[in-house]
Amino acid sequence: PLRVAGGGLEGGTIRVGPTASSQFLSAILLTAAASRRGVRLELATPPTSAPYLWMTLDMLAAAGVAWTADPPLPRVGADVFAEGPSVIEVAAQPVHARVFEIEPDASSALFTAAAAALVPGSEVVLEGLAPDSRQPDLQAIRALEAFGASVSSASGGVRVVAATGVVPASLDCRGMPDAVPMLAAIAHRAVGRSRFTGLATLRVKESDRIEAIVSNLRAIGGEAEGGSDWLEVVGVGDADGGPAVIDPRHDHRIAMAFATLGLVRPGLAVADPGCTTKSDPEFWRRLDRLAGVAAPD
Repeated sequence: PLRVAGGGLEGGTIRVGPTASSQFLSAILLTAAASRRGVRLELATPPTSAPYLWMTLDMLAAAGVAWTADPPLPRVGADVFAEGPSVIEVAAQPVHARVFEIEPDASSALFTAAAAALVPGSEVVLEGLAPDSRQPDLQAIRALEAFGASVSSASGGVRVVAATGVVPASLDCRGMPDAVPMLAAIAHRAVGRSRFTGLATLRVKESDRIEAIVSNLRAIGGEAEGGSDWLEVVGVGDADGGPAVIDPRHDHRIAMAFATLGLVRPGLAVADPGCTTKSDPEFWRRLDRLAGVAAPD
């Protein structure tokens, strides 16, 4: 057991080296205003998944919490791969209650958008997802255009329309590594070689996602290889192999990516389907609706 004694947060200067996730830094920033002395974060290296850190700072500003960052926050729509600040300061200050409207989660919406990109003749509108959102995985939804799909603003959301055929793509995924399992599954349906870079953090997620992607793509008749921070997929187009069982390694994103691929690749089964509840308890019902199958009560 872990026991934490209360008494408040002192604050002060925190020097941080490389981290496996931006969540450590976000947690510090979200509590900094409540500390007695405020917090100064000094980052020895560019932060991991910097776009998520920028999103945290955006939300603090929306909550009325003042902070400074060097270099300053990029504009919305600016370089999504900006490396991030080297120093962030949040003074001790009150945080006032207010009403927030939380926009849809682009990371979960990616699988629905990918279904539209994969299934010929299909179209989806992701309602409530702002086209100028700073969510990093909105960039992944936009990246569907690289595979031939159409992505555009719709009234109150984002519209994705299927490609006439999936084409291979080369993508820098430093700002959206969590999207790579789904993007790699799409690349499996292209004819040609796709390459994904900037994947250093994928080795230490819920699974070794690079290994899980490569292994499962090979299991369904595809060709893929990966390195420490890159992945290449040689697509098979519309060719279908025989039945295959996907081992998601208890990783929700691996399971959801290959299940979505199953809309166009017959014969796929996913072991441990319950692992999707980590991020989307309604995933299988949603997939049934997309497929036009009446979901059981």
